[in-house]
Amino acid sequence: GLAVVRPADANETAAAWLAALAGRGPVGLALARQALPVLPTPAADVRAGVARGAYVVTDAQETPDVVLLASGSEVAVALAAREQLAGRDIRARVVSVPCLEWFTEQDAQYRDFVVPPSAAARVVVEAGTSFGWHGLLGAHGQAVTVDDFGTSAPPDDAMAAVGITVDAVVGAAVASLSSARS
Repeated sequence: GLAVVRPADANETAAAWLAALAGRGPVGLALARQALPVLPTPAADVRAGVARGAYVVTDAQETPDVVLLASGSEVAVALAAREQLAGRDIRARVVSVPCLEWFTEQDAQYRDFVVPPSAAARVVVEAGTSFGWHGLLGAHGQAVTVDDFGTSAPPDDAMAAVGITVDAVVGAAVASLSSARS
């Protein structure tokens, strides 16, 4: 019954704390150890989105070609990957998923709004195991995750060592799109 929340920035951390105080049961906050940029999302949207477990941080102008799902510090990586994908004319939606447990509790209408079924190309970016994410990935999704343990280094070095980079996310997005289109 433990809900694990990985906030992406200071606003998500405050929103997670408020949601935890609302009596949702046991909550563990997993905070980053490095400085993180503040997401380009209005604070009210962040509070509402964190309380629901996931929300759209930034969207494509049209229907997205690919959905990038991330939590914690990896949301910043997904946002940077979105910029590179835009340079390739690939429309990407970035979704912050601070709490999978809370997101899966939401009704299908909200889950489908955040992660549209029509967007079969999906990438999960998580500095943790891929376990639990496969329900969101679908048949064509790609996981840029860490399924082993033991890397210790300064944050940027550790992320590069385990393969959580902008280039890896862009590559996974292209592979997912290719799979979805075939």
